[in-house]
Amino acid sequence: MAHPHPLLTFPDPPTTDTISEARRALQQTRESVHALSTKITNEENALARILIDSQKQIDELKKQKEDLLRKEEETLAYLSLIRRMPPELLRMVFLCVFEEVPCFCWTVASTPRLWSRIRLLTSQHASPDVIRLWLERSGPTEPLDIEIFLHVHPSESELDPLLPRRRNSIPFSPPWFPIQNPYIQPIAPPQGITILPPATSVSVPSLSGDAADGERSQNRSLSWGYIVFYYLVDQMARWRRFVFKFDKHFSSLNALRNVTGDAPLLEEFEVSCLDTAFFPTEWSWFPSCPAAAGTPTPFPNLHHLTLHQAPFKTTSPIFQNLHSLSLRPLANVHCPLDRILNMIARNTTLQELKLTFHSASHPILPLHPVTLPELKKLSVGGHHLLSTLLSHLTLPNLTYLTLDIENREPVDDILSALLLRSSRPQLEYLSLSYGDMNPSAPYYASSSPIISWSAFLGEFAEVREMKVGGVPMDGLVSALCEPDEESNPVQAWLIPKLEVLSLRNCHVHGEGPGRLVQAVSDRNPTPLSQGGTNGGGGGPVRLRKLEVVECVNVNEDVIEWLRERIEDVIFVDNVDEPRSPYLS
Repeated sequence: MAHPHPLLTFPDPPTTDTISEARRALQQTRESVHALSTKITNEENALARILIDSQKQIDELKKQKEDLLRKEEETLAYLSLIRRMPPELLRMVFLCVFEEVPCFCWTVASTPRLWSRIRLLTSQHASPDVIRLWLERSGPTEPLDIEIFLHVHPSESELDPLLPRRRNSIPFSPPWFPIQNPYIQPIAPPQGITILPPATSVSVPSLSGDAADGERSQNRSLSWGYIVFYYLVDQMARWRRFVFKFDKHFSSLNALRNVTGDAPLLEEFEVSCLDTAFFPTEWSWFPSCPAAAGTPTPFPNLHHLTLHQAPFKTTSPIFQNLHSLSLRPLANVHCPLDRILNMIARNTTLQELKLTFHSASHPILPLHPVTLPELKKLSVGGHHLLSTLLSHLTLPNLTYLTLDIENREPVDDILSALLLRSSRPQLEYLSLSYGDMNPSAPYYASSSPIISWSAFLGEFAEVREMKVGGVPMDGLVSALCEPDEESNPVQAWLIPKLEVLSLRNCHVHGEGPGRLVQAVSDRNPTPLSQGGTNGGGGGPVRLRKLEVVECVNVNEDVIEWLRERIEDVIFVDNVDEPRSPYLS
């Protein structure tokens, strides 16, 4: 009779010896199955890693392609003939066409979509009727994209040299605030060309006018904000994007408290002040309005919110369902940590979060864990209590991290715990106490935290750009050198994909410059003139940029040696002085 299980070779009926042999065979079979399962799992994991790496390479290539296409468009725009004409001449042509060709004037003035994007760089002395005319020509139904940049005290250099000095109009392509220091970043200038409606004359106060002109200019500056926001708020139902930036406090700032009502189309809202402004304690505008129970939100489509040096309440209905949030409250506001965390918890769809709180207070209620599954960019700066806030966040998809928190606790412990809770996300950008959260204010790097770099940097295998401030340079750059048994028993490169390294206010204890040269030599062994290869052997990628600010004074020959191996080298001795002549 045929055996029912042909793979079995044991006699039937079983005996004591055959049973023992069958048990040994069973154990061997199970071990073989386990070994094969392990191999299958390893191969699947290897395949998944290959797919992930390939997808990252594809994304990087697409990004490079987009950058090149954008560069091509910018170059073509620069080569266009119209760019060779002075802005003053372009303005005169535009005005002449409006006066001499009525059909063209009618076409432009009767096309609301051309006026639905408001880009205005102005001052509080300018005529507020500009906004009224712009809104009238945008029609009654077109959604509005509004950007207003208020320069509170324009200098004489910004006045138009072609018009009479007593009535100077804002230039056709106005300059932005002059910045002498490249590391002090002002409010970003408006994109594109700012065109004022030609039917009106926007003027700024004269430098040598009579008393009547001076009085009219002063009255206009006192009422500018109230008139402008009266027209704007009246069209709030059409707002799709609203951005208002100003460089300092102005007399009619209280007009912003009239920004109330429903904005069903609003997708982005920003009010930012470059300097500290003076606001009353209680404001009724919608970032501070209380949430009404049982009523729909007045901003159902709002996804991007920025409030810098502006009042708000964390309980406002504006803080919900956001995709990006950037907050920098007033300096005299002491917000409890539990209020901040609850505000974050109402926005689980956040993809970018920037918090700068120079004053914070201990929580009133116990803090609870918050998970932000879609957050990719996190920037936190200011008071040391914000480190407690970080200890309650879980961010599984984090790729961009900036910390400028006052150092009261070891930053490596805070970050290690955050990464462990978040299942070790693949960070690609890391900034620690570098001061880029608020470049015009002192950064929190003076306490020089003690970090075990060899253990700490092992957490960041995917980081491509790293900025560090206020730490000893020697230990940091030594950890970036080729691994040895003393500094790195694992014998693995730390941050092997690092391409950009920026150091600021990193003091030196003697060997810093030498260790920096050694790290560059290990990561970029061959000069650029010889092809700039890594030398093979599974080494790290080459450094593309090195920036050293207020760290160490080095001789010209050292900088030239670094420039032979790195594409972009920047050494700045003092940010209050002009840049070093050794910039690449």
